[in-house]
Order: sequence, then C-alpha cells, then structure tokens
Amino acid sequence: MTLLTDEYEQFMTAVQKDHNINGDKYVNCDPEAALREHFNLDPQLAKLIYDEWILLVFQRLPWRPADD
Repeated sequence: MTLLTDEYEQFMTAVQKDHNINGDKYVNCDPEAALREHFNLDPQLAKLIYDEWILLVFQRLPWRPADD
C-alpha cells in the first residue's frame, strides 16, 4: 500500500527546494514537520509518508557503474 500521493510528493519536494533557495544554510530542512503542519497529519503517518518520499528520492538518483 502506497501512502505517498502525488500531492504529498509535490508538497515535500517544494518544501525542500524552497528551503534550499530561501532557507538558512545553517538550519536543516524538515519536510516531515512541514507535512504534519500543512496537512495536520498524525506523526506516525507523516513518518511513513516521509520514509516513502526518501525512498523515491534515492531511487531517482542517477546511477552508473564505477569506472575501474
């Protein structure tokens, strides 16, 4: 069962990008907290959605074999 909808994905990606552009470089961005505040979610549900989003971010990283 996938909890990560397109709306959640777009919101967390936007939060991350906005923080990188306008945020303080000494403060870490917290998309999970922003998700809880914006959508008024239960902390456990927000954690599950955040975990799925992190997995998606890592799956989208470009990968190529190492040069030997």
